[in-house]
Amino acid sequence: MVRLGTLGNSTVNSYVQAVSADGNVVVGNANNSRNVYRAICWTQATGM
Repeated sequence: MVRLGTLGNSTVNSYVQAVSADGNVVVGNANNSRNVYRAICWTQATGM
């Protein structure tokens, strides 16, 4: 298990949509208090 970090104080929800077969890439989306969504991509090398 690896802590992915945070998206900032205004993030209300975040969702993982997919994980690569080797677990090195996690993608999903997050929304803020204004209900604006943004895509997220995490790798261990670069973070969010």
